[in-house]
Amino acid sequence: AIGRSPDARCHLTSRTGEERVVSFEPGAGSGFAVVDAVERSLPPARPWSGVLDSRELFAGRVKLGLGSSAAALTAWAGAWSALAGRGQAREPPALGVLVGLHRAMQGGAGSGADVAASLLGGVIRFQLDARGAPRARTARLPEGVGFAGVFPGAAAATPDYLARYRAWRAQAPGEAAVLHSVLAETAERGIGAAGADDAQGFLNAVAEYGRHLQRLGARIGADVVTPAHRGVMRQAKRLGIAYKVSGAGGGDLGLAFSADIEALQRLKGALDGTCDVYEFGIDTSGLSMETVST
Repeated sequence: AIGRSPDARCHLTSRTGEERVVSFEPGAGSGFAVVDAVERSLPPARPWSGVLDSRELFAGRVKLGLGSSAAALTAWAGAWSALAGRGQAREPPALGVLVGLHRAMQGGAGSGADVAASLLGGVIRFQLDARGAPRARTARLPEGVGFAGVFPGAAAATPDYLARYRAWRAQAPGEAAVLHSVLAETAERGIGAAGADDAQGFLNAVAEYGRHLQRLGARIGADVVTPAHRGVMRQAKRLGIAYKVSGAGGGDLGLAFSADIEALQRLKGALDGTCDVYEFGIDTSGLSMETVST
């Protein structure tokens, strides 16, 4: 939420794993990367007072790995655009703009898939074109396929993993190209199966992609699939559930997919006390902006 400031200063309440309140001169910067990236790059606004609340994406003070920074950036950019437009109806910022802002916050890293998910909502197919520009379009899961998130309790060290991946790719470019090709082909098979409403083909691709990520971790010398996630993977396989780590792996969420909803419930019971299991839904709306008169 964002609106006029009651005075000549800007005021921000940030709610993540903890709450912080700051006040500062317009243009001086809030000290929060998401807010300051938007303020530097999108049309300026008058002194403002706002709240940025992403507590739902945390377990206590630990990020769940649901793309909290991408979601916060997308929401704040939408609110900022509305404020800059003096309450006039405005188009939300373009995907390419938001992905560029998010990458700048992360030292140039990140595909932008989490930004696209936040902006567009629903199930999407996301790709980078030959120039590295993000492209996204609507997709769907096969009929009857459900999913759940599994959080073992630790956030991933994504920058470290990316550094290890880049070092390995520089040292073994041929091997890296082969594994990258295998991952891409597996993803294409999964996307094709989803589009053809082939539930089993989709689930097979998810499980296979998870195994390839484990191989990738072995190559770069990092637990992309951590011991905790490997334990979940074994439980999932026993129940006929397709399982893979999400994002860069290394902690954060794993995703369990099945056409047997009861099997997902059995997985939840099997993991009780060792991991948190989240039963997610799919929000089809993505970013939406509302102007409220006060």
